[in-house]
Amino acid sequence: MEPNTPLRRSFVSSDDQTVIVCPNCKFVKPLSVSQFRDRKHILQIKCKCGHTFKVQLEFRRYIRKKVDLEGECDLDSTKGEKWKVTLVDISFGGVCLELDILHNFKVGEQVAQLGDMSSVK
Repeated sequence: MEPNTPLRRSFVSSDDQTVIVCPNCKFVKPLSVSQFRDRKHILQIKCKCGHTFKVQLEFRRYIRKKVDLEGECDLDSTKGEKWKVTLVDISFGGVCLELDILHNFKVGEQVAQLGDMSSVK
C-alpha cells in the first residue's frame, strides 16, 4: 500500500452489508460487516489483484456531507442570545456546528433559530 493512499469510505446498510470496490482494478465485493459494528471501523483490504488499501466503514444512519456555511443561532437554553456559527457538516439526523464561544451542550438540545444563511442557495 502506498503511504499517501487516501482512506476510502464504504457505507453500511441497516442489515450490516456493504460493498467494497478496489480502487486499482474496480473489483466489487459484497461483504457482511456485522462483526465490526461496535469495534473496528477501519479495515485493511487486500484485493485479488494484489492491491492493498484501507476502508473506513460508515455505520451512520444518514450520510454526512461536509459544508462550510456561516450564520448565527440561538439555543433554547440561552434566552435569545445569538452567536456566530459555522456549519461544518450536515445530515438528515443533525448538524455539526462550530461556535465562536464555549457552551456545554446537552444531548438533544435544540437550536431555536439558525439565521442569516443568505448565502445558502
